[in-house]
Amino acid sequence: MRKRRNQSGIATVWVLFTLIPIFSMIGLVTDVGWWFFATEEARAAAESASLAAVQSAMDSVKGGGTYTCGSKTLVCQTATPCATTVPQTFTSNLQNGCVYAISNGFTNTGSQTVTIEANTTSPPPTVPGVSVTYYVTVRITQSNPLTFLGVLGGSTLSVGVRSTAAVIPSASTTCMVATDPS
Repeated sequence: MRKRRNQSGIATVWVLFTLIPIFSMIGLVTDVGWWFFATEEARAAAESASLAAVQSAMDSVKGGGTYTCGSKTLVCQTATPCATTVPQTFTSNLQNGCVYAISNGFTNTGSQTVTIEANTTSPPPTVPGVSVTYYVTVRITQSNPLTFLGVLGGSTLSVGVRSTAAVIPSASTTCMVATDPS
């Protein structure tokens, strides 16, 4: 009888030593998968917000004029948090960009931060070496709570993305661009 008890105890220990790594891997895959999903959602929101703000700036200048800060609805500012609610009327192109971030589920509440900056300086600080007429940069950060891996001591995984869209000076119409040497 004594041997049976030892074998039963060994089997129990063996099961525990095999289940702990298996559940740890399941937790790791789940939490990293959630982090990847949240990063892709934030990237899509940042890209749509920056593109919407630049498109709105282009629409305001379309009738003629230059990209001048403060003219028409064109705003230049350092990184500023977006409003947490959708405004009834848009007074600037950057509000239009913030609305796109809100529409994609990202606001300045809780664990999320959305900032937007724009200027006419060239090159943009986030894209060195590129000559632009006007740029908009949107940054989104979010802290995601850990599910399974929280048991091992961590509490959150942070997501941080940035997207910059810009108006590029157009090339002369008398110029020819070749993409293939032949």
